[in-house]
Amino acid sequence: MNKTVLGYVFGFLSTFFWALNSVIPKIVNDTVSPFLLNTLRWSLAFLLLLPFSLKFFKKDNLLILKKHFIFFSIIGFTGITTVNSFFYIAGETSQAINLSLIAITSSIFTVLIAVLFLKRKIYLKEFVGIILAIVGVVYLISNGSIKNILDLDFNKGDILALIGSLFFAIYSVYIKKIPKNISNHLFLFYTILMGLVYLIPCVVYEYFSGTWVFKPNEKDIISIVYSAVFSSLIGYYLWNRAVIYIGIVKTSSIYYLTPVIGILAAVVLVNEKLHFYDIISMLLIIFGVYLTSIQKEET
Repeated sequence: MNKTVLGYVFGFLSTFFWALNSVIPKIVNDTVSPFLLNTLRWSLAFLLLLPFSLKFFKKDNLLILKKHFIFFSIIGFTGITTVNSFFYIAGETSQAINLSLIAITSSIFTVLIAVLFLKRKIYLKEFVGIILAIVGVVYLISNGSIKNILDLDFNKGDILALIGSLFFAIYSVYIKKIPKNISNHLFLFYTILMGLVYLIPCVVYEYFSGTWVFKPNEKDIISIVYSAVFSSLIGYYLWNRAVIYIGIVKTSSIYYLTPVIGILAAVVLVNEKLHFYDIISMLLIIFGVYLTSIQKEET
């Protein structure tokens, strides 16, 4: 299997894991506070990775961390500290329709960053594909109603989710700057480490501000384990490889499938009804992703 095919497979799998992860803020909303939830998720992921990563504490590897400290700080802060925390906080106050709409802005931000700062061109097929995918997602999350789009009321949670999407776009773009001598294993380990470092003051703030909540039940524990293993370790590993194999824009275009997968998961796992507008939206999004992905990536 060549790298291009692997890139699409990895991008889809990471998107799939993250789409299923989108229900977790609702599951643990009242029992684990957002910054603590994010810290527990990544702490568990770090501990699971630790036995296979002890060599990274040796002098030679620590010198790599020191040399590329700014790189790992940006990657850890944008990919670990902020994205998930903002998403978890937004889940406390935002409606599902708002969050679903804002979720696609990560791909939009990625394209804009690539065009503005990386001098990347946007070709006609890509442009048409992106427009179709956006139309599909908007139609999807509005339940096929224009009125629902016009009546959106963006609250604090919506703004935080929007900022989180921007940070994820920065993370995806900045992955391309990964030094050639750094393996994916080392990259993931130091990314999580730095992300946790910047999460510490967030959790401290949460505790002393009185918003700290920790009353986990069985579902919460299962949710945290799932987030740590699939959404964190496996999901981020596959996403990073996808970006390297097929480029920023193509990988991000796959992210448009997130709401589609979320709906399918809701139908299968919680027996929600699949409507006609859901099917139309999925067709638009899948075709849009196809058009975007067939354009050869610039180097």
